[in-house]
Amino acid sequence: MKDLDKAAHWLSRIATNTAIDFLRRSGRASFTDLETLPEPVLRSRLESPEQRVLRREHRERLEEGLEVLTAREKMALLLRDVEDLPAEEVALRLNCSKATVRSHIANARVKLRRYMERKKI
Repeated sequence: MKDLDKAAHWLSRIATNTAIDFLRRSGRASFTDLETLPEPVLRSRLESPEQRVLRREHRERLEEGLEVLTAREKMALLLRDVEDLPAEEVALRLNCSKATVRSHIANARVKLRRYMERKKI
């Protein structure tokens, strides 16, 4: 039985390598180390289908929640929390003071939190 297992493994490796060589030659596949993949790509490959659905639903609800904000609140929140810009830079981009930026961000966070609580996220 051991000889049969060895032969099966040997044939499996030959078939695998032949398929990989074919894909490389035809330009249908490229290979990379997992360590070189960007975090979102790596995470999406490691997630189960259920996790992907839940993440997509959460993202959709978050996008819907952003729609309840004013344009300036949304811009201030995204520039500060997503783009990680300092308040000074956000103030320059929105042509307002840092105090106004802080106000926009605080209001946006409250509105977004309330929206998410209503949606049970």
